[in-house]
Amino acid sequence: MRTETTWLLVCLAIAACSDGSVTQDAGISSTGSSSSSSGNGTVDTGSSSSGMVTPSSGGSSSSSSGGSSSSGGSSSSSGGSSSSSGSSSSSSSGSGVPDPYSGPFHVLVFSWTTGFHHDSIPADQQMLRELGQCFDAASCAKNVGTGHPQGDTFISAAKPNSSFDVHVAGCAENATSCTSDNTPAGCCEGNVAASIADFTDANLAKYQLIFFANPTGTDFSSAGAVGQTGMAAIQKFILAGGGYAGTHSATDFEQGGGFPFYEQEMTGGRFVNHNGDGTAGTVIIAPNFSTHPIVQGIPANWATQDEWYCQTVNIESNPKFSVLATLTGPTQPSSCPVMGQVQRPVFWVREFPAMDGAGVMKGRTFYTIQGHNIARYGEKPFRRLIHNAILWATHRLE
Repeated sequence: MRTETTWLLVCLAIAACSDGSVTQDAGISSTGSSSSSSGNGTVDTGSSSSGMVTPSSGGSSSSSSGGSSSSGGSSSSSGGSSSSSGSSSSSSSGSGVPDPYSGPFHVLVFSWTTGFHHDSIPADQQMLRELGQCFDAASCAKNVGTGHPQGDTFISAAKPNSSFDVHVAGCAENATSCTSDNTPAGCCEGNVAASIADFTDANLAKYQLIFFANPTGTDFSSAGAVGQTGMAAIQKFILAGGGYAGTHSATDFEQGGGFPFYEQEMTGGRFVNHNGDGTAGTVIIAPNFSTHPIVQGIPANWATQDEWYCQTVNIESNPKFSVLATLTGPTQPSSCPVMGQVQRPVFWVREFPAMDGAGVMKGRTFYTIQGHNIARYGEKPFRRLIHNAILWATHRLE
């Protein structure tokens, strides 16, 4: 239960208290933001008063970044969300203000496809559930499965207790989660229209990251008032300091221009064509970003394969985004635009400017063109990349 002391600490962290109620735990709150929807997915944002509420499960504080977690969560094999337990960390800066980006957190996954449907979606979702329970060396070593027999790597540089649980939009809390081979029968992977109804200001206040696991189509812009509400809520969530990550067909999404903030500000690109699935290529880490948290533990020259996407624009020409890796090897399909370079971008990031008075709450986004085939979600470097990206987007890995 929230106490007056906790509310005071939250107010101090955001340096702008409104009288809106913030009651959700472990998420971004956009309550009190003076934003208005223009009806096309773009929010005219004024001074945003929003804050992060850390989990209410209690626990000791820690200001170190890189120690091992003394608590974490056990993964649930049933239910629309995986469960994460353990004490929450409330790291503080030198000023004594609690770190709003600390402790266990929640991730909302979106996978509705009104266009092409990838059979790798359940594998994507299962990987996320497993990575969420990788919070120290022992727990990461238990993440053994098809395609990743050695388990996952503990990211020691992350803040303590950086476990997360996963809820798939459109699935009931007690729904059975799908495994990588889309079993058992009747499991829920969120491929339903009702999934967009989970994107409201109130519901997103529970989460610190939204993860788009291979959605396709004009899901939001074609959904009337519910879709308009969802687009506005997503924009407010990001501008209030929330995180976003997307795989593969997350840019084969909302291509009709009906959600401009998503394409222009969150991902920066739009899919246009691809090489065939299984095309070999080498992912080259950009030398000027070799120390970026997302590429730590990733081979500098990563030989892999995928259905390599190309975009309608050259992401590297957009100063809002930082391209962390490019692709060499396969020839770009003839319909891909001339990029002005041999190597096409593979994954890139953006950090938004802080909109709270304290300059703390900064939205972050990550996208990779990878992730077509089920096998990718068992590939150790790819799993490490996604884990790094989630922790970076939620400010657990700096």
